Amino acid sequence: PSFTPTVVLSVAPGAVGLGQPVTLTATVTGAGGVPAPTGTVTFVASDGTVLGVAPVAGGVATLTVAPALLAGNYTVTAQYAGDVLYD
Repeated sequence: PSFTPTVVLSVAPGAVGLGQPVTLTATVTGAGGVPAPTGTVTFVASDGTVLGVAPVAGGVATLTVAPALLAGNYTVTAQYAGDVLYD
């Protein structure tokens, strides 16, 4: 069987200047009674730039980056790669 986890992304600080570091945290929550999700999370900016990949440990993947993006507003998504139990 395969389970679908819940992925919640937080960004700190919420707004940064050009070249300033930002910490991206994805909390990956699994199904009750099933081992916690493992694997990796890929963080992607809305322009398609891959900001990095972080392993999931204890249900959390954290990445600190100073993205080389052009000035502007971006959304970031956390894409969970899945493991043997989770999609």
